[in-house]
Amino acid sequence: MGPVSAVAPLAAQAFGARKPRLVRRSLRVGLWAAVIIGIPVNVAQLWGEELLVAAGQSSETAALAARYLAGLTWSMIPAWCFIAFRNFMGAVNRPEPALAITLAAIPANGLLAYALIHGAFGLPRLDLFGAGLATTVVNAAMCVAAIWVCYTRRPFKKYRVLGRFWRADWELMRKLLAIGLPISGGFMLEWGLFSSAALLVGWIGTTALAAHQIALQVAAILFMIPFGISLAATVRVGHAVGRGGPGCGAQGRFRR
Repeated sequence: MGPVSAVAPLAAQAFGARKPRLVRRSLRVGLWAAVIIGIPVNVAQLWGEELLVAAGQSSETAALAARYLAGLTWSMIPAWCFIAFRNFMGAVNRPEPALAITLAAIPANGLLAYALIHGAFGLPRLDLFGAGLATTVVNAAMCVAAIWVCYTRRPFKKYRVLGRFWRADWELMRKLLAIGLPISGGFMLEWGLFSSAALLVGWIGTTALAAHQIALQVAAILFMIPFGISLAATVRVGHAVGRGGPGCGAQGRFRR
């Protein structure tokens, strides 16, 4: 998620410098990072049960988690691609479509998950596999919706976001990683702490693990407020750096 999050500052600097092609290139390398990193992550999910058992989880909990992960497989790539599109929209001062897509996706995910878990509305009953599958379907739909918005709505369509998508851009990819890997480190320290705690709680039992997950989701929802403010600040600073505003040198770098 770190390299994908780096799309925001890169695209914002390009937007501030009035370089639309560089804005598109910044999004493109973010999408590349989502695919390149997402494939091994998704493949690892196929061995979720074995990995959890090796981490000391009970066989019952590991089997339940593996069934959920089987439905969740291949959801990360469209989810990360949507984050890249969302950061691109924010970088060009139009975050509203991404917000609308997210607001629509939340109840859609809940409704589809309920239907697939319990076999409602004529759909098959898939229990935990259905919960993961619902998330995969909704993530893919969010990604498709973001692409549609970027190709049909102003001011996004002028960027032709998938133009020359297969063209390698390793120089900008290195810049993306230079910004994104420290972000990844911060995410790993923060979320890794909670994930490690979840493994420890899993040693107690499935019920304790479920209670821990509920508490963690509440904290995650509250965390979105300062996280959103920080992303907005990132975009504003990127605009200032790109146009060489007050406090910036000729090359768009802040003076000390």
